[in-house]
Amino acid sequence: MVVPPRRRAWFCAVTVLLLIAPARRIHAQVIATHWIAPGTGSFTTAANWDNGVPSSSYDTFIANGTLATPTMATLSGTGSVRTLQIGANNILYLGLGSTFGVY
Repeated sequence: MVVPPRRRAWFCAVTVLLLIAPARRIHAQVIATHWIAPGTGSFTTAANWDNGVPSSSYDTFIANGTLATPTMATLSGTGSVRTLQIGANNILYLGLGSTFGVY
């Protein structure tokens, strides 16, 4: 049986797409959030962040403290971030028994 050239080309194209499609990696969207609360506040309070409470997909920045007004984000419980940057005059305080992961 002879397969017409057009049908053979279509079949080859579909086969290639089916082979390539599963190999594509799906990446989670990375989100950044910055600490905006002055002074001390809870790490798990959404209002203390400009883009919500961070999780393992968030690039996280605690950097708004000054020498006159240092910032302290306090975590009581469990927290995680993708990346963490803590600037001068800023503290991430982990309460007793708290766990924190950077992924």
